[in-house]
Amino acid sequence: YEIGFTEEDLPDIPMESIASEAEIDNANWIFNVNPISYQGMMENTFDPTHAPFTHEGMSGFAGIPFSPNDIVPMEKFEASNFGIGGFTMSHTPYQLYTAQRGGFDTETQRIFTPPCTISVKSPPFFQTKMWFVPSTATSMHVIAIMKRPPPTRIGKIVKFLDKTGSISSFLDDVKYAKQYLSDYSYRFQSQDRITMQGQDKRKWKLDMSQCLDLAPTVSDNGVATFQKWMQRFGGLGPFPFSPKFMETSAEDLPDFDRELSIWDSHGKFNPKMKQILQSILKLQKISEKCAKVSLGALVTTALLPTIRRTVPAIPIIVSLIVSIGLIDWTRGLQRRFYGKGDETWQKSLLIWGS
Repeated sequence: YEIGFTEEDLPDIPMESIASEAEIDNANWIFNVNPISYQGMMENTFDPTHAPFTHEGMSGFAGIPFSPNDIVPMEKFEASNFGIGGFTMSHTPYQLYTAQRGGFDTETQRIFTPPCTISVKSPPFFQTKMWFVPSTATSMHVIAIMKRPPPTRIGKIVKFLDKTGSISSFLDDVKYAKQYLSDYSYRFQSQDRITMQGQDKRKWKLDMSQCLDLAPTVSDNGVATFQKWMQRFGGLGPFPFSPKFMETSAEDLPDFDRELSIWDSHGKFNPKMKQILQSILKLQKISEKCAKVSLGALVTTALLPTIRRTVPAIPIIVSLIVSIGLIDWTRGLQRRFYGKGDETWQKSLLIWGS
């Protein structure tokens, strides 16, 4: 209303912002909570050429790691269908490998459907739909669907033999845990988060005209177009006049030096992840008991010659080594999930059950 539009002027919720049944059935879902503003997250999505520099070494399109040595100038980044209902950005490749494989004139589309949906279509490499839902002026719920790769030959055999579905369900849980507990996932999200939080602090409460790019290149056109849309149709963005927003200063924003654990960004919102963590805890406790039994048996065989002659020591030693290895592995998974500091994850163990 502040910028001259009434409720009647707003378009109906377009179908493009709703996941279709086909997308739901053939997709892997991602959910995270990030201490980032709506504008910061949206601008990051319309700035794809940051990836070879911010995410250097991380796997990119077609499985090729992002690298400043694998870039080409973006020849085109143009807007179309610009209006209150959003806009579409089309751009040529910015990675040399994808340009060579798909063609230098291959175009990727980034479609913005207000208020929070972005679809990215980059055939034949990549396709996703993302929802950036602001919960506060400095917090964002990120929901995304990634097209699920076709099943492998082994996967098809397992599915055929798995009449109850228990094996397939277990393998899905393993893939899911690997996705969130991998160094790749944590590093990728942290790299973006730290950069965007720094931008939020710099731009906090500045007039929109003070946040525009000073000398935009072709690759900046996506961000510039989103900023233009925000000026024309988006007002000051979500929560512009809430008391909490007006009273918050840049110094009060979340500290971008603080580690954001996988527990804080994802795990505590997801029952499935809690079940997986319970399984990890059970395995740790079983391994600890096995280690104690193996150690006791090893000491007993060493002290009592009669038992030493009848009970071989090698299986006991192997059992002890395996048990200690599993203890170390399960503790490592928990540290990776809850945070690097022992105190952080041990406290979380006491809290998440509630």
